[in-house]
Amino acid sequence: MKTLDGVPHDREAEGQLLSALVADQTYLYRIATVVKPDYFFNVACRRIYKQLLKIAESGDTYTESILVDALPDDEIPIREVYDQAITGGVSIHFAQRVKQYAYAREVYKFGDTLHKLAANLDSVEQANGVLQDNYDKLNSEFFASGSDTYSPAGVGEICEAIHLKRSNPGVHGVKTLLPVFDNVVKGLKLINLICGPTGFGKTAVALQWAYNIGIVQNVPTLYLNYEMEASELTERLLACGSGVPLEDIQKGSTNDAAHKRVEGVSKSLRNGKLYITGCEAKTINSTINLIHQYHSQHGIRVVFIDYIGEVALDEADHGKNTYGLYGEWLQRVKDTVSKLGMKSVILVQLNREGEIADSMQLLHKAHTAIKLFEDKAGRPFYKMYKNRGGPMILPVELDFNKKTQQVSEKEPF
Repeated sequence: MKTLDGVPHDREAEGQLLSALVADQTYLYRIATVVKPDYFFNVACRRIYKQLLKIAESGDTYTESILVDALPDDEIPIREVYDQAITGGVSIHFAQRVKQYAYAREVYKFGDTLHKLAANLDSVEQANGVLQDNYDKLNSEFFASGSDTYSPAGVGEICEAIHLKRSNPGVHGVKTLLPVFDNVVKGLKLINLICGPTGFGKTAVALQWAYNIGIVQNVPTLYLNYEMEASELTERLLACGSGVPLEDIQKGSTNDAAHKRVEGVSKSLRNGKLYITGCEAKTINSTINLIHQYHSQHGIRVVFIDYIGEVALDEADHGKNTYGLYGEWLQRVKDTVSKLGMKSVILVQLNREGEIADSMQLLHKAHTAIKLFEDKAGRPFYKMYKNRGGPMILPVELDFNKKTQQVSEKEPF
């Protein structure tokens, strides 16, 4: 471990982390939850990192010239950062190293503090109190997330929030506006699966939910799309919102009345809080980074992944079977949305037998899941595949207008 006057540091790792972040800005939003500016030992690196965060938080893209203009005294280190720019993917590795050395410095300071206090401690109890207090602060700073373990006081706060529901009875949390589903599930949970065979309307259901959440209810929502061009996805949203046949929108053959409805939905999409992506390849790393990015920039509360089978493989993923791989991916999504206080909706492929095609771990890790199917007469239904802690209801018939891509519920039979 490198030291400067006895203080642990790694200037090279700090520079490499900055180089990775300028190579791919999307990683910054994820790194920002791991690395604080104070973790940088080098003053210039710390200033550059703070400026990257400031620019990104404003919604802008940083460039070398922008950074030099903002930090003229740091022009040389900025040039060095760009000269050795590398792939953004290694930022995770170097972020951990920067955090490791920051922790080592705090341990060093901790020891120095104890050394100075030792001569003035009057008792073993006092010494133990100082030791425990400083250790708790250090451990909390670097390891305790504060979101997964709750003290009695924390549990009490949760109870108070639950009791407050009495002043506003009904379904709380994020609703899909499909009343039967919402009443049974009581609002979206952490991981919600929409499962169905190819061509059974998984995307139509997901887009209806996303439209209801991000446009009708104005809840910030991200729709991560892995299959369709952004224009195709938008056409389906226009049909879903307007009730105008998708084919008419695609061909530009709408009459004046229909076009007016489509224009109204266009305005809603422009002014709403539904963010969509194109179908560019996305690995699980880029997926996680996009969730962090849109949460940081737009405060998204719900993310859709359409669908998990289309997530691109990282180099490390090749050769792994889908049973374990999809389970790992879902766990990473679960950890991310839990940490950020979000909900997720994930589309899953079913095989011809109506079972999850590639990994039952998806169902095991989910909180709720619905399965889409058709009866012998060709009528579309969904049934609860899983509802953790809640009832498993009879199948619910869907009113699915394939021409307009609109999906709603009929009463259970």
